[in-house]
Amino acid sequence: MSTRLEEQTRAEIVEAGRRMYARGYVASNDGNISARLDESRILTTPKSVSKGFMTPDMMVIVDYEGQKLSGDRDASSELPMHLEIYRNRPDVNAVVHAHPPTATGFAVAGIPLDRAVLAPPHDLVLADDRLLDLGLADSFRLFEQPERSYTWWDYRLNSFKRKLGLRIDHILLSAPLAHACRSCTIDIEMRAGERPSDHAPVVAELAL
Repeated sequence: MSTRLEEQTRAEIVEAGRRMYARGYVASNDGNISARLDESRILTTPKSVSKGFMTPDMMVIVDYEGQKLSGDRDASSELPMHLEIYRNRPDVNAVVHAHPPTATGFAVAGIPLDRAVLAPPHDLVLADDRLLDLGLADSFRLFEQPERSYTWWDYRLNSFKRKLGLRIDHILLSAPLAHACRSCTIDIEMRAGERPSDHAPVVAELAL
């Protein structure tokens, strides 16, 4: 019997496939999408179907060994790659495999995609230290804080659930204002909203 979660996941896979096709990330019957339903079942796209023209009823349910549990069609031969990811990364709940032309071009040219798109954390730390060298104070560091404190999460990687991210939002204070600072916290509750930002606000209390 189909559950509400399963129905929603089927619809989301169809929409993801439509967007992939519309953006030219897949051609013909390329690519595949899968998602965890629970601890024993995975919902995946069928073989030999364009990802831009799927319907929810086309999806296939398999177990974690790749055995089909339900569905009128068969899963793709690329399913083992998805299963290996799920086995090794319990934090991953969905896998999208596409063939973006730019990435494919890099692969054909033998150029590795091993450069970080965002500035690595150590660069952020160096920039922060330069500001502190000017005499400014990081209000958050003025007080004892939890060991793992973040203001930014990459919600696309489900990082809020895993509490991963960076502290890249700061309140920097001059010496007089730092002396007047009474507290500084990160309001992570803001991340629990229906459509949260990927940033959580830093809140400083000043006695002026």
